[in-house]
Amino acid sequence: FPERQEPASIAGMVLGSILIDVDHVPLLVLKLPMESAEDRPVTHSLVTLAVVAGLSRVTSGEAGSVLSGIAAGTTCHFIRDLATGGAPLAWPATRRLLSVPYIAYAGLLAALVVNARVVRPTSRVP
Repeated sequence: FPERQEPASIAGMVLGSILIDVDHVPLLVLKLPMESAEDRPVTHSLVTLAVVAGLSRVTSGEAGSVLSGIAAGTTCHFIRDLATGGAPLAWPATRRLLSVPYIAYAGLLAALVVNARVVRPTSRVP
């Protein structure tokens, strides 16, 4: 995740968590066959994440912060995809969908909440 939670990186996180699904639009518009309702295009792979993360490392300023946020948001999206039908994360090595049980995803979310609220509570300035 971005080191600093500045507005640009937060905006990037929101964009990254949503925009990755734009790759579904051509499949739907062109009515291309999909193996199942949960089938996800190969852009849902670690290659996409590596490109965005790499660009964030070589881009400075606000654009770099946005790209860093996009990488974090895309990572969160991919983690959710793993629990909701799988994703071809290992493409191009294989198009096989990788997945985890939903309970593992729910456990991860619970652990993150505990970490945010108990381990790292926000300090309030009077």
